[in-house]
Amino acid sequence: MATTTTSKAPSLDFRSSEEEPHYAKVCLYGEFGTAKTTTAVSYSPDPILVHTDGSWTSIKNHGYTAKLLQYEGVSQLKALPIEEGGPTVILDVVNEMVEEYLDMLMREANWGGKFRETLRTTNKEAQGMENPAPADYQVIRNKFRPVLRRLMTAPIDVFVLAHENSPIEGLSKDMTKRPALPDKVYKVIAQDCHILGRMIRNSRGKFEIDVEGNSLIAAKSRISTIKGKMSPEDFIAALQEWKKN
Repeated sequence: MATTTTSKAPSLDFRSSEEEPHYAKVCLYGEFGTAKTTTAVSYSPDPILVHTDGSWTSIKNHGYTAKLLQYEGVSQLKALPIEEGGPTVILDVVNEMVEEYLDMLMREANWGGKFRETLRTTNKEAQGMENPAPADYQVIRNKFRPVLRRLMTAPIDVFVLAHENSPIEGLSKDMTKRPALPDKVYKVIAQDCHILGRMIRNSRGKFEIDVEGNSLIAAKSRISTIKGKMSPEDFIAALQEWKKN
């Protein structure tokens, strides 16, 4: 029988917000089709939705509008407006943005030396394949993470959407369900978000946002009126009320 080991997930030690202006910083994560995008766009009129896949098409079916930007790279995120009181920015989905950045590094970057390891195999399909190097993830930390932090600390409302990781019993070192992000990127969210919510479909087939979590589900809220499990509608209403006050 396989033995499961559970490693400690990155800390969810949110910063105090008692004296901060009320600009919502929210991370919603979950499996495909759990209403992450429609929930985010329902928060404010005409947000900027930077998207990596076709999930944005669902917003039209629900009567929402947004300024749609196909994700093109980190420089695009750097150029997003962050003037105080500007439009809500939604990143949909940030884990795909990180993956695309790693893909770009695999194609374009040549660090010199043997930073990437070529797979040793006789399988013709796998010959020549390379694993990402530690240098690639240093670039993620040094280049992508500051861009995300710029948004997370700007005087605007920001929603970061992500897919859920899929821990494999007996194989995954960390069995915690959380956003499918590298630790260095995830820590930015853990430090700067007001809400880390896991979106699920409950036993009645209705969508819910879990902001309570447990030892194996990453979720947290530092807004007192948002706690436990809530419908997307109740969640957005509570967030809008917090914003006004």
